[in-house]
Amino acid sequence: MTDARFPSAKLTLADPARDSDALDFAHFADTMATLAGTVCIVTAGRGANRVGRTITSLISLSATPPSLLVSITKNSDLDHTMRAEGGFSVAMLATGQFGVSDAFAGQRPPERRFEIGTWDTWPSGRPKLADAATAIDCRIAGMIELDTHCLFGGVLINAEATGAAPLLWRERGYHHL
Repeated sequence: MTDARFPSAKLTLADPARDSDALDFAHFADTMATLAGTVCIVTAGRGANRVGRTITSLISLSATPPSLLVSITKNSDLDHTMRAEGGFSVAMLATGQFGVSDAFAGQRPPERRFEIGTWDTWPSGRPKLADAATAIDCRIAGMIELDTHCLFGGVLINAEATGAAPLLWRERGYHHL
């Protein structure tokens, strides 16, 4: 699902013949569980059409231009909304915001996720979690489609940090600094 508005590349990793020596899913999941990551909520949309998802797959990409990458499941509501509006927002959660993380990780239905936390809006109209450790608003600058996911490159157009310690995820549980 490419979009002519954004530079895009397609990279296919899945090749059963070539990947016969790849780790099995359980071993891969156990290995990746040792990687600590900041818990983030990626959101897009406006009003009743807001959507979001908990992720730890955020990468600082470049300072010039200020940009980052997020990995989102292709053909999900979040993927479609991000593409349609050409942007997304990120909330890097603060210690203690595990309820927000759980809600956006699927413990609440999509239409009730924004009931948790204090939500405001960026000038772009995208959702902004008011008490996040860091809140960021991005416009999409490019995409790379990888099998089941899409890496969205976003240029930061707004950012605010509260100085709060981040909420971390490691070994299938929450941690803090």
